[in-house]
Amino acid sequence: VPAVEARAVTAGLVLGQVKWLRACMMAVFLAGGLWLWSGEKKKTGQVQSRRVWLDLIRCLAAFLVIVVHVTEPAVLILPQGTRLHLAARAISLGALTCNLLFVLISGALLLPWRQETVGEFVRKRLMGVVLPLAVYAWFYVAGMCITRTGAGTWVWYYLRMVTGGTLVEAPHLWLVYVLAGLYLLVIPFRYMLRDLPERLEKLLFVLILVLLGVRTAS
Repeated sequence: VPAVEARAVTAGLVLGQVKWLRACMMAVFLAGGLWLWSGEKKKTGQVQSRRVWLDLIRCLAAFLVIVVHVTEPAVLILPQGTRLHLAARAISLGALTCNLLFVLISGALLLPWRQETVGEFVRKRLMGVVLPLAVYAWFYVAGMCITRTGAGTWVWYYLRMVTGGTLVEAPHLWLVYVLAGLYLLVIPFRYMLRDLPERLEKLLFVLILVLLGVRTAS
């Protein structure tokens, strides 16, 4: 689509870029998934056990990811110092809280104490997160490297990148590596928080926020 000045953007131009077939397919898949999920929950009698508020935060975080990627290019091309530039920059920086929200959601689901051995915990996350991440990264590295070098070279490269969490072919996987790294802290943190009163949990939370503020200010 030809570039136009910001004030020349109209609703028609925006709607003209929508892939309506893809949007309809996504809507159908979403509706079908929600229908299957609600039916399964009714069968098991666990409709009330799901934390819907976490689902809402997850949707908000996903929406903010889109906002970041829409506004960041605008920050680069809009004239600096203008109202539009400042607004785009403010929205982009505010929307970057999406990453923090994803980490907080993981903490809310992982940290509460439960009767689960270390082996069970590792096995669940290994099969549900670490293994899919390794397979996903494998396709990225293979697609980029296999046609230009021997198998021995790119397999070694893959192992080095995946274990180091520095896969340059898929930089957006960085957040998954961070979340996988947090698994190493979950077990000791569970024991630490197991008998902690709620009041002390809140004070600990405030202390962490204060220290983060000090770090930012510094």
